[in-house]
Amino acid sequence: MIFAGVWAQFYQSPLAAPLTRAMVITFLFQAAAVVPAELLLKRFRFAVHEGLQTIHELILFIGWVALSIARWGPWGLVVPTIAGSMFWVATTWTASRFRPMLAHLKNHPSDVCSLLMASVGDVFHQQ
Repeated sequence: MIFAGVWAQFYQSPLAAPLTRAMVITFLFQAAAVVPAELLLKRFRFAVHEGLQTIHELILFIGWVALSIARWGPWGLVVPTIAGSMFWVATTWTASRFRPMLAHLKNHPSDVCSLLMASVGDVFHQQ
């Protein structure tokens, strides 16, 4: 979001800055849905995960087509993406019943360090 103005200057388009800022919202929503979506898969709730993902894709497709017909220009690509991401995060959190336990992490910083070390170790072990 900080560099949106720079992108607008690079592309020589004043519309690039607000479009970039709007797309950041999508990335934030998608990031918030990663853990709940993976919990659905971990718990073998494939039908729920794939059903929600199908609805998400339909929201995108219908939004893109409808807003293209309505001549929304580049916003016709961005608005459905944000709406789909909002749907995805809301439904994955609801379906997985995911609730982060921040108090646990605060009380046990060594667990966080162990997790990070194990993750780094896995990366080097795979190479």
